[in-house]
Amino acid sequence: MADPPPDVERSRKLALLSSATKRVVRNGLPPREALAIVNTRSDLQITNAELSRALAPLVENDAADLHKAEIELREEAEKKGLDAAAIAARTVDIHGLSIPKSFVQSHPHWTASYDRLSHFQSKVAANVEKKREIPANDIPQDPDSSAANPAVLTAPPPIKTRKTGKQKNAQWQNENAKRQCTEQNYKNAWKEATTLFHQKKEGDTTDPRVKLTHEQIVDSLNEKWHLDGEGKENSREKNKLAVSTLRRAVKKGNFGVSPKKKGKGVQVSREWKQLVAVHINVTQVSTLGEPNIATIRATLRASLRGTEHDGAFNLKNAWEDIRRLNADILVPMGHLAADDVRWTWCTRDNVKQHTNSYLEVLLKYGFARNEPEHLDDGTIRPITIVKEMCIRSNHMDETHHPLDNEHDKGGPRATTYCHPLLGRSGSRSTRSYHHVTAVMSVNLSPGPNPPMFIFSSKAKNPQVKSSWVETLADTRGIWGHNKCVQLPPFVAARPEGSMDNALFMDYIDAMQDACWPDPDTVSLEIKRDEHGRITSGPVLWTLDFGQGRVSANTFETPEWDKWARDKYNKGILIMPLLPNSTAVTALMDYLFGPYKGSCRDRSQVIFADHVLANCEKVNAIKEKMSRGEEVTNEEKKAIKQAVRMDPSDVGRIVFGELTEDRLPHPESPYAINFTKDKIEHGAKELGYVPWEPERLWNHPKVRHELGQEDETPQVRRMRELIEQYDSLRSIVADQGFNISVFNSSLPTTSGPVERAPTDELQAEALAKTGRTASAGAIWLSTSGEVLNGWAVLRAREIQREKMKADKDEKDAQKKNEQEKLLEAAEQVYDKFKDKGEKGLNNNDLKALIKFVVSLEARVDADGKKDVPSKYTNRAQMLQRLSECQQPWHKYIQPNESEEEGSEEGSQDDSESESESDSDFEG
Repeated sequence: MADPPPDVERSRKLALLSSATKRVVRNGLPPREALAIVNTRSDLQITNAELSRALAPLVENDAADLHKAEIELREEAEKKGLDAAAIAARTVDIHGLSIPKSFVQSHPHWTASYDRLSHFQSKVAANVEKKREIPANDIPQDPDSSAANPAVLTAPPPIKTRKTGKQKNAQWQNENAKRQCTEQNYKNAWKEATTLFHQKKEGDTTDPRVKLTHEQIVDSLNEKWHLDGEGKENSREKNKLAVSTLRRAVKKGNFGVSPKKKGKGVQVSREWKQLVAVHINVTQVSTLGEPNIATIRATLRASLRGTEHDGAFNLKNAWEDIRRLNADILVPMGHLAADDVRWTWCTRDNVKQHTNSYLEVLLKYGFARNEPEHLDDGTIRPITIVKEMCIRSNHMDETHHPLDNEHDKGGPRATTYCHPLLGRSGSRSTRSYHHVTAVMSVNLSPGPNPPMFIFSSKAKNPQVKSSWVETLADTRGIWGHNKCVQLPPFVAARPEGSMDNALFMDYIDAMQDACWPDPDTVSLEIKRDEHGRITSGPVLWTLDFGQGRVSANTFETPEWDKWARDKYNKGILIMPLLPNSTAVTALMDYLFGPYKGSCRDRSQVIFADHVLANCEKVNAIKEKMSRGEEVTNEEKKAIKQAVRMDPSDVGRIVFGELTEDRLPHPESPYAINFTKDKIEHGAKELGYVPWEPERLWNHPKVRHELGQEDETPQVRRMRELIEQYDSLRSIVADQGFNISVFNSSLPTTSGPVERAPTDELQAEALAKTGRTASAGAIWLSTSGEVLNGWAVLRAREIQREKMKADKDEKDAQKKNEQEKLLEAAEQVYDKFKDKGEKGLNNNDLKALIKFVVSLEARVDADGKKDVPSKYTNRAQMLQRLSECQQPWHKYIQPNESEEEGSEEGSQDDSESESESDSDFEG
């Protein structure tokens, strides 16, 4: 069928617009309802914008007429001196609005009775409100004063801001909860009322309430189910039972059942909306990670492409509807960046297996006893932590102390405040060329250990300046001393200002010498005196697998292996945490959170001091310039120089102003965040003291998987989610949507890591991986052992033996290949001596090229290595032989004189040919 002419289609659309405007103006319907009625009765569709444009002149006309009628009434009242009662008699009250009768008579659509002001009437009233004049000030003023006739001031329109996603979500959740509650109460009241009406109709008097009238039944049920309509006076739907509606339902036989839903049928599939919400939830816990808004919108479009639903509805409105209906499971949250490696490692099974291995170490070396422990709160733990050994149990980690504000890229600290009418110049960042790393550690006695600060220095021989150390505080403790002692911090300098392998070994040695100076107090086995007190025992260092922990060079320089074995034999144990999970398992990460926040606040104070000092310095230089005095180039540069902090400020940031005893200030970040109470609280929260590994297993950052060893509420929720997901996918597929985009799956555990049963087999398995310095390989291959224990060191020894054997085999293979090349080159050389250059074919020259290239490691200007395949023709091969570092035949016969080679090579050639061979011979 051909399309209708444009004039016909336009006239039809005008007719639809006219019908919609009549429903809005005369019947008082909201525009959306009027559009829904009109659009369902025609194949043409009218948009909300088109209806708004059609209504605009009608609103203006009515507003102008109403405003004119009000002015006429006011003028009449002034002329005739009418009182309030007389004025009221000339007006009509329409839902709180006093409308002149003259206006109502000329505009019959205002006489319609509505439950409240219609949408059209509200628009007219708002328009009239803007036209009314502001009443004059009744206070008499001096006519001579300048304020007698002031200009009328009106406040600017209010600034409207959009609600944030979280605010909108909270509003939706509240509305959904209220709507669901009201709907359920209405359904219950409806069922009960229709049942009573039916019983009354049939004469069944079993229920005494049947004797009441219909009105009394409705009133009692409205009160019982809280359907009184309070707070909904201006709402069209108050969710109150009505007698006439109930009678019609009972007459049709609809009693004892839920009421039928009102309005137009659903345009967008409810199951599709629910599937989108569930898909987002499944993707959240899948391997794909949390989807962003761009991914979600792409998924919505992809599910409609090429189907009958493509273009049938507005995706933007559908997405808002999805968020509104599922506000409880689609809550907007801040961006959470999670590395794939951390996501992979930090599972409940892995954390549980790690705590079991950690417990084996505690039991093996005497830090815990396999017997119940009775806590102060009455609970009983199956494992007892030995309190005397807590001072020997240390936790260590590094943290970076920035001396600039370049890292303030987000959050309230990155917010700037500007005048909206002025140009933006951007922010200025204070950049520091120094990098300072603080190595912090605590013991579980509890108490802090002396820290170490690693300063960066670009010098060839990095040195620590005295000014950097003057502001660093000492630490008090007992450790291996018989009394409380005060120890200074450790300092070091490195080009990058970070930990390395040698520095890690020096730090452990320095801590051991300072805290446990008597070597008899540290041993692999626990020793007690006659009173049962511990006099000697191991020292445990629990740390992450960070930079410098293990030397990656296992073959040429096994110094770390010798050091690690020596420390183990002396009773110093190094226990790594589960790789890539320190956010969950590390005590130092727990303490660093508030500590870093305190340091940032303190650094702002220090930076303010620098700004003040710099301003005073710059002002002094400017005053000097204003007096005409000579200013040096250094002083001129100081005016434009940015304010910076230097390494000497680290001590002031961390420790504050030192006390007379060189201890941290009581209000400093270090003193506030590394107290005994906070260390004890952190050890308890992470389940170290007392031993409660369930705290780590149930950590919110630990990921749960289907099929894991423990059935947790998280797993049950995931299982229910995937069942709902599969059910909705099948329903939506039958409705004609593309379900191939809804293909997320939940992660399933592969079970606990299986390790070899003996230390020797574990060492062989670790050595077989070839990654004996890798945290993941060590954890996957060994169990219940410290980092410097027998299994890891044996694996590194096996790897060295294998590397040596591989090197010897490679050298032998290379030597054999070189001998073959030499043998082929000797044959070519003998041929050259007999027949000269012309007697050599391309294969002979290739043999020479292979031999020469294997001896001379040349690299061209582009950095490409010299290879035999580079020379493809005779000229290139002859040119390469002429460029040898020495005559090529010297590589074959080094003791043979060049003259003898020349004479033998020219026996069968002419004199001119011998001269042409000079370049070829080199």
